[in-house]
Amino acid sequence: MDYKRFITRDGKRNHFMWDNAWEDEKIRAYYKYPSTVKAAYKGTPFHTQVVKYDQPVTDEDRLRRKQAELKSAKELWRVVVSQLDRLQAANPDAEPSYMLDELGEECATMVKAHTILGAKRIEALGYDRRAIEAALGSIEENQLLTSEKMQQAVYGRFRTGDIVPANEANAFMRQLISDNGIPFEGRVDRKVIGLFFELENCKQNQARAFKLGKKKYEF
Repeated sequence: MDYKRFITRDGKRNHFMWDNAWEDEKIRAYYKYPSTVKAAYKGTPFHTQVVKYDQPVTDEDRLRRKQAELKSAKELWRVVVSQLDRLQAANPDAEPSYMLDELGEECATMVKAHTILGAKRIEALGYDRRAIEAALGSIEENQLLTSEKMQQAVYGRFRTGDIVPANEANAFMRQLISDNGIPFEGRVDRKVIGLFFELENCKQNQARAFKLGKKKYEF
């Protein structure tokens, strides 16, 4: 605590501020340990009862996040993921909103990544924010591409056992993506129709084609 805050303009101590700060520190010290709380209230008309509560993430953890942020973005991600693991272990059914309340809005992307990708996947990505956000984008993109509306359209056009020229399948998927307003910036190729069917490469009239196998979704 900076002593200068208690000094007036004429160089004298502000005893009112000093006494208030002293009492605040005494009270803060009481509540550091259950034993000091009991001792402070002993002999008073107050009845005290200490109830144990384990807080998975504390003010010390908040300080660790601040210190990690000063080192590097990767170190901050590593620390936050570790704290999210602890919160999840303490409350396995916790919603992401609970995690966000505990850590703060500044950790929103990290909470989202931890919920969708999981700690091991984030570690495998080297706690690199760009790589993590790219992985999140890929998952969200696939969720749009494989929505129920898209499934109905694809399975209405193609069937298991069909042999479809590659250019026909790709053109159909490209148009379907556009018609549904899906913000897909990747190349429309085998991997897109492969979201819906197991595929086998083959030829039809000497042209590259796909033999459609088992459906990957049922609706």
